[in-house]
Amino acid sequence: MKTILTIAAILFAFAAHAQTAAEKEILDLSKAKFRWQIERKVDSLADMFDDNLVFVHSNGMTSDKQKTLDGLRNGFPIYNTTDVKEASVRFFGKTAVLIGQAYFELTMNNARSSYNLVYTEVYQKTGKKWKLIVRQAASLPPSPTK
Repeated sequence: MKTILTIAAILFAFAAHAQTAAEKEILDLSKAKFRWQIERKVDSLADMFDDNLVFVHSNGMTSDKQKTLDGLRNGFPIYNTTDVKEASVRFFGKTAVLIGQAYFELTMNNARSSYNLVYTEVYQKTGKKWKLIVRQAASLPPSPTK
């Protein structure tokens, strides 16, 4: 009985470790995406984005892969900073869903703006690579004053 419990504990530890590694992979990929947006590394983003990407902005506007990349190439918007406050990942087979909250500073039309957003990123494993297939953001209400 003791041997069975030991083996079960080892298998559980391996399963938990594998899940943690998979979560870390998605969280790191999301962080890289934000960094590439700031650095305007369009080629890196193009490789990460699925050809059928749907990008839903916090104002409700949508863009596809090409429109999103063209905007970054042309400096609309310019991502100045991104500060991720929290993020978590859940897996559904070969699909990963990341839910996060972050503070963004952007420049659009020569005006700098800040946004506190909650966002969802959906990644699909294609071969050995994760591709971003959907990203949606929504504005968070201002914090209540005391």
